[in-house]
Amino acid sequence: MRAHAVVLIILSTALFSFGLCQDESDTWEAKEAEIKKVLRSSKASLEEKQEALSLASEFDGEDAARYLVQLIGTKSFSPTLKKKATEILSAFTSRDALDLIKEQVNSPEKLNRHLLAAFLARRDPDSRVFLLNLVNDEKSPRIRALAVEGISQLGAEGNSAGYLEALRQWVRDKDEFHGIRRSAANALAGIPERNNIPVFIEMLGDPLLGEQSRDALLRMTGLDHWTDKEGWKDWWENDSHGFEPTILSDEAFLAKRKAMIEEYGNGIGFGGEFYGRKLEGRKIVFILDASGSMILNDRMTRLKSEMEAIIENMTDDYHFGIVCFPHMRVPGRDYAQAKERHRERSMELVSKMAAVGDTPMVAALEYTFKKVVPRNKVDTIYLLSDGVPSDLGNESLPDLVLGLNEEFGVRFHTVYISDDGDPPEVPLPPELLERIDSAKEAMRIVAEESGGTFWTVP
Repeated sequence: MRAHAVVLIILSTALFSFGLCQDESDTWEAKEAEIKKVLRSSKASLEEKQEALSLASEFDGEDAARYLVQLIGTKSFSPTLKKKATEILSAFTSRDALDLIKEQVNSPEKLNRHLLAAFLARRDPDSRVFLLNLVNDEKSPRIRALAVEGISQLGAEGNSAGYLEALRQWVRDKDEFHGIRRSAANALAGIPERNNIPVFIEMLGDPLLGEQSRDALLRMTGLDHWTDKEGWKDWWENDSHGFEPTILSDEAFLAKRKAMIEEYGNGIGFGGEFYGRKLEGRKIVFILDASGSMILNDRMTRLKSEMEAIIENMTDDYHFGIVCFPHMRVPGRDYAQAKERHRERSMELVSKMAAVGDTPMVAALEYTFKKVVPRNKVDTIYLLSDGVPSDLGNESLPDLVLGLNEEFGVRFHTVYISDDGDPPEVPLPPELLERIDSAKEAMRIVAEESGGTFWTVP
């Protein structure tokens, strides 16, 4: 009996000790140290750092939440990793984590768009007044746009008559920040309110919101006028009396939309194309590679032809500028409304473009976000290149762009001129091929993260 008791005591002690060891290795403190070690390592890849950060998802509580909040509030922290931290934080459901997020987001000095995104994931009806105050008082236009999205997610809780009218005004105001206009249009598109219909009719053909308006009208009415603005006006003035909109289901809307595109085409843009894609955006910057490699296969000749066609077709509804690297600046003003004088000056610049020098893409991006984007409320950037940035350093291109674009939310469309169709006479070394593949992937990520499109051309 005594022997059995001794064995049980020994086993119990061993199991208890083993449990303590397991608890120690599985505590948040241990995992935090493991995460920090990887994040600080200069040898760890971005994928390895994302994987390490994912360990925090196992600790849905105040300590892990506080650590993630600290990371997304650190300016020098990688934007890609901030996005990952935000995803983890948004998935937390414990009361302690939620209380911490709410406390932090209500602190003006700590508020940022990542923290607000995690807060909005809760869809808390009590947040309406807080979000309305952000829309009215916040200086950052991107946070204001997020707040508009947050209110729209509250459904009936956010749809007061006064707020709906404010949404309509933002959609119509072509001088308002593009993110707020887009968010307001998205909000109105989901509200079956009769007075929203003439707003979207008015915005048909708008360079920024034309496609959203086209889809909103289809979703709210199910009618076939598509992009026929005069047809919509005639229906509204003569045949819409007593009509009450309803929102089509996603399945019905997508089927109808597909049928309309097949029959009538996309119907957006002014008809001009940039390397085979219809031009999108209203306030646009073209960042163009004019490095020495652009002399190959008549690349520079084609670039000039593409730009001349775009400039020639632009109307006064558009604003645009051109930034060339390595040449950098447009003669005279960098950016202006597409009136005749600016178009003539831009045509002159294009005619003088020559392929020479390295590929200082980073300098061109930094110049654009410092000198052009803030003062002109740019909504779209077209970035074209055929090579690897010569001035990137150790930072990844997506992280650099995400950091520059943090406040502005500009949509990037990226075009990579590929050698796939013209194999060089002398095979390229493997390390250069790897750098080229990496550059193409980076440009794809830049477009994807900003809501734009990436494509390659020969």
